[in-house]
Amino acid sequence: MVRSSFWNAYACALTLNGRYDQALEVADRILGEARDHDLDFIVPHAALVSAHAHLGVRQTLEAAVFWTKLTSSRWSEQTTFLP
Repeated sequence: MVRSSFWNAYACALTLNGRYDQALEVADRILGEARDHDLDFIVPHAALVSAHAHLGVRQTLEAAVFWTKLTSSRWSEQTTFLP
C-alpha cells in the first residue's frame, strides 16, 4: 500500500509537470498493482490521474472513458474526492 501511494503521488506530480506520457505509464503500473494485490480503493485514484494525463496529451476520448467509469461506478458512491 505504501508503494502504491508513492506511485500515485509520483503520477500526480508528473501530470502537474506536463510529463503526461510518463504519468500514463505510472498510472498503468498503479492499476496493475491494485489488481495484483486486490486494492480496489486505489483504482479510482489511478483512473483520475489517467484521465488528467490523457487530457494533457489531448486524448479526450480516452479521458472521457476514464471519467465516465469514475462517475458511474460504485467508487463514486464510496469516495468523497469526486464531485
